[in-house]
Amino acid sequence: FATRKVLSSIVSGLIIMSTNMFRVGEWIKYNEMFGRIEKITFFNTQIRSPQGEEHIIPNDRITSSEITNISHGRFRNDVLISVDYESDIQDVIEICNNEVEKLVEEENNYISGYQPASVKDFEDSSIRISLKVWMDTPTPSIINKSQTEVFDRVKKRLEDENVDIPYPQRTVSYRDGEE
Repeated sequence: FATRKVLSSIVSGLIIMSTNMFRVGEWIKYNEMFGRIEKITFFNTQIRSPQGEEHIIPNDRITSSEITNISHGRFRNDVLISVDYESDIQDVIEICNNEVEKLVEEENNYISGYQPASVKDFEDSSIRISLKVWMDTPTPSIINKSQTEVFDRVKKRLEDENVDIPYPQRTVSYRDGEE
């Protein structure tokens, strides 16, 4: 049984290395894990999370699971903002699109494109809007910088336009005859 497990890991290591499903230095999502490939051997793959955790995963587990390699091609980050129910949704969407479009046009920005903003869902005390921004180089620091820049720009513009970003709140009501 032990020999079979070792052979399975070696064959899986050969598959990983020969198919180029990912390479050292690339960023992947594996199960609930996100990290950068540090090392690939015949037996295991080492992944380092953005928090610095090192995960060593047997290759046979990796090849039998779904992996997302975000280093290949463009990456879309959905930035979510919330606005008050009293807000004019079409105005909010236009503001969001205008601000993201300005970011795309600026030089030295990590955002390479966007899709028009849309309503994501209705929360207890707000309407959530999704801003979909694209990046060509999706490392954690670039994703975070881009998201922070989008939040900063949109928040300032919404404040200038007197659009409220609500705090979570609850309304307590009683039925007739109850107190």
